[in-house]
Amino acid sequence: GSVVLSWMALHLPSRVAGLAFVDPVVMMLNLKSILFNFLYKHDGDGKISDLIGTELHINNALRRNFWWYRNIVWASDLQRQKIPSLVCLSENDEIVPSSAVERHVQQHAEKVGDSNLVESYMMYGANHGDMLFNPEVMGRLQERIGEHYTKIEAKRRRGSANSVAARYPRSLGNVFGAWQAQVQLRWGARRLSVTANNALDASKPVIDFVKSKLRTA
Repeated sequence: GSVVLSWMALHLPSRVAGLAFVDPVVMMLNLKSILFNFLYKHDGDGKISDLIGTELHINNALRRNFWWYRNIVWASDLQRQKIPSLVCLSENDEIVPSSAVERHVQQHAEKVGDSNLVESYMMYGANHGDMLFNPEVMGRLQERIGEHYTKIEAKRRRGSANSVAARYPRSLGNVFGAWQAQVQLRWGARRLSVTANNALDASKPVIDFVKSKLRTA
């Protein structure tokens, strides 16, 4: 989920009013921790990280089609794109290096001072995805994200220069959908062309045989 958020933040920030990352795997991807912990380090105790980390298609995607430098996002990226962001971390996360991510966000906040748009929130005692099974952790997380959303909505209503309403007219709201449809149509056309060419190649011996019989007839 956080990978998709990183794509939006980096490539289509005008459609983003604010972000809340929960156990994000896209921060500090330059460290070996995340991919190693996810793909190779399994405790076998039935936690959600073991379940997801051993799933066939996820493994294929990460081992064959994932490049960390295309998905990583830094606090400075979010700041530059003027996106208010909340980074929610689990203290005992088996995948995400939570302490390193928290330190990165705090260092960024100290550097930019009062103009900082990126904050961190630590879920103490929680494991990766623990909020899905622990109502207490989930309740506190919902409350913190609610506070974050309230601030973003207040800024949007004021028409702040940093808000999505000011940066991106509603009349252009379907630009991303149109772009996505265009990509799908191009791929569909390419696949159709390949399929048609393969069909012609496969039928060529039959066509040649029929032509030879018609000549001899």
